[in-house]
Amino acid sequence: MNQNSFLKLQGLSRWTVALLLTVFIWASQPEMVAQITTSGLVGRVIDDRGSAIANADVVVVHEPTGTRTTISTRGNGTFSVRGLRPGGPYTVSADAPGFVRGFQQNIFLDLGAEAEVTLALQSDEIIELEAFEVVGSSSDRFFASDRFGAGSQMGSEDIAAIPVGDRSLNSLLRLDPRIPLTVILLTGFFSRWCL
Repeated sequence: MNQNSFLKLQGLSRWTVALLLTVFIWASQPEMVAQITTSGLVGRVIDDRGSAIANADVVVVHEPTGTRTTISTRGNGTFSVRGLRPGGPYTVSADAPGFVRGFQQNIFLDLGAEAEVTLALQSDEIIELEAFEVVGSSSDRFFASDRFGAGSQMGSEDIAAIPVGDRSLNSLLRLDPRIPLTVILLTGFFSRWCL
């Protein structure tokens, strides 16, 4: 260092030298400029032939907290999620019309890095059934052509099996929920039907 440059530095105030020294140290330490506290996830959604699937719904779930992030793929089938919590595990799933939902589990993210995921969705297969025939028979007791609407039919065997003591017409009518046995008279009192 020659004598002239040293004399020029002596002419600077102490505050100026301290400021220049602080800026020099600060600029030489990039980790002091910004601290990264998140991670990211990038990926593609493709079909079983390797073609990109546009507008697929992608859901990223942080399993320990249940935090969900939902995005759609771009036209080229790619997606990108930033600002995720480092660590994991994460589960990434993709769903698109005409495809079976695909997913990948146990994805762990490193601090400040982006993990890559490729989800291959299988096409929905259309299952074609063979023709089948339904055959049935009618019972004249329940399905007669002259009967329609709600109705009950009871024989002597049904009446004998009623779980009441008197087997009266009132007891029979109580078994049908469509028949009211209590009515409100105009006077406001309740009266039971007595048959």
